[in-house]
Amino acid sequence: MTLNLILAKFKSPQLEKSYNQNYIKQDSLQAIIGIIILILLTIIFSYSDFILFKKTYKFFELVIVRLIFISISVAVVINFRKTQNVKMFNHLLLLFLLWECVFVFYINISRPPDYIQHGILDIIILMSMYVFFPNRFIFQIIPAILYTALDIWVILVFKEPLTPLANTVMWVSYLFANIIGVLAAWRLHIYRRKQFSAWLHEKQLKEELQEALGDVKKLQGLLPVCAKCKKIRNNKGYWEQIETYIEKHTEVEFSHGLCEDCGREMYGDKEWYKKMKKQEGN
Repeated sequence: MTLNLILAKFKSPQLEKSYNQNYIKQDSLQAIIGIIILILLTIIFSYSDFILFKKTYKFFELVIVRLIFISISVAVVINFRKTQNVKMFNHLLLLFLLWECVFVFYINISRPPDYIQHGILDIIILMSMYVFFPNRFIFQIIPAILYTALDIWVILVFKEPLTPLANTVMWVSYLFANIIGVLAAWRLHIYRRKQFSAWLHEKQLKEELQEALGDVKKLQGLLPVCAKCKKIRNNKGYWEQIETYIEKHTEVEFSHGLCEDCGREMYGDKEWYKKMKKQEGN
């Protein structure tokens, strides 16, 4: 079970599909929790819109944008609760995160040029894209890079010029947030697939053990055997040759020969038999 370390997935498409299908419920639940948290943050920070713009046209415009974001988020959550299609889940989550990038970008450019309090929250959201929203590794990187680019664009174009120190802090923060995020997401993908491989191996060993124990149990118990011909009576009451019965209930196959006593009894008076035994003795 080899891994593609660059893309952080199994090299075998069948194994990767099995892995994704096994984790679809867990990943869907995690994504739903993440989206619900974003919805709550969207509602909470709408208060900052009111503080900045009061009951102006801009405030109501932002309210509408936030309601659109919440509506789309709820629709995605409903879809995630129902879907068992891994491909649909991955692509829908990617589209949702791209939409989140656009939404946050719009909110940020609506703020006054001297308003940079959203910076810490932006870093938190960026990190969550890597570690909190489970998706294919490449699908985690794409929205995170876009989010970073849009954030930096807002700071450089729509905000007042930063001091040299603040500018350095900004670049270092986004650089390390992405490096740490990529490494964390990559390690999590590799770790989960190794765990899945170990689980598959353990499952295979258990199945082999159960099969072996089943074969042992097949010949346990009291078997009725004819005292003369040595036939065995099966569970339907019919008498079977011992070879036939054992071959049916185990993986044993018989090859036939004669023991010394039976050979002498059947062919002891035959010249060819005496000659053969004499040659064997030599």
